[in-house]
Amino acid sequence: MLIDGEKWACEACVRGHRVTTCKHHDRPLIHINRKGRPFATCSVCNCTPCEAPEEHAKLK
Repeated sequence: MLIDGEKWACEACVRGHRVTTCKHHDRPLIHINRKGRPFATCSVCNCTPCEAPEEHAKLK
């Protein structure tokens, strides 16, 4: 189910691969992350993509 534009589902539906059809409002819900590899964000400036990777690599 979508709540404020984010996907949520109960644990039973997550285990049963039924995340998109979950309608269990009475059970504890788990936040569902987006599919695929997460974006690589810079730990210094927190931008995606980093605007100054050479400078920030020196700071790490």
